[in-house]
Amino acid sequence: MSDSSLKIGYRSVLRTITVFTVIFFMEFYIVWNYIAELVETDLLLIFLIISRRFGNFTTGISRCIIFEWNCFCVKKLRISFDQLVNKSNATILEPNQIVLLDVVTKYTKLLKNINSVGVPLKITILRDCFFTFFCVIYASFGIVYAPENAINKVIIVIVAVYMSTLFLPCVFMELAKIEVDKIRLIYVEISAHSSDEEIRRKAQDALMLLEIVPFEFTVWRFISVNVSLPFQFFALLTTYVIVTMQFMHVFG
Repeated sequence: MSDSSLKIGYRSVLRTITVFTVIFFMEFYIVWNYIAELVETDLLLIFLIISRRFGNFTTGISRCIIFEWNCFCVKKLRISFDQLVNKSNATILEPNQIVLLDVVTKYTKLLKNINSVGVPLKITILRDCFFTFFCVIYASFGIVYAPENAINKVIIVIVAVYMSTLFLPCVFMELAKIEVDKIRLIYVEISAHSSDEEIRRKAQDALMLLEIVPFEFTVWRFISVNVSLPFQFFALLTTYVIVTMQFMHVFG
């Protein structure tokens, strides 16, 4: 990557860090004010609250930065590939085989990097899913059985933060997939316009690889991090809320 590209990537990551830092202080301020009204505060309690919220903050922002940087790398790969292949919108150059293989190699490395982050990243995603699910179910019970104490601002803030850190990587993965689709389109143009039989064959092999090895991140084949995850999550959540309410109404 060139220095200008790295600067763009660093600025993007810095914006994400700044936004999450502001959210962290806002969340801590709201939670602290709520707790201060209920219990007598001391230094140990302050330390425990800061430690817990800061731990959740660092894991959430680290996860978002990993996916954002991966999205930036895929976009940079697409731009560089497009510049090497397309001289203009109407002219398709004859790329050599090294260029075609280099793009595929970098693609597989990026996919391997995002899937080799390890168990902690997947555990935090599952934790956020279950925690958000539990909080919404709990709030639903409160609305039905104790409307006066149903929802407090702490639950709203915490759930909002967990949802943002849970679903923002889905947006970055979807943006990365869009860039992969553009790379696939470049290979299609090469296979259709190139006069070299060997280059056309390499382009078709690359298309087959992109088809067989899609750009995706899954949590033990249980959760696929993409733009459909928020909709699937809310659909499942709505179903469980309705079923649980009916169950409590009959047997409660």
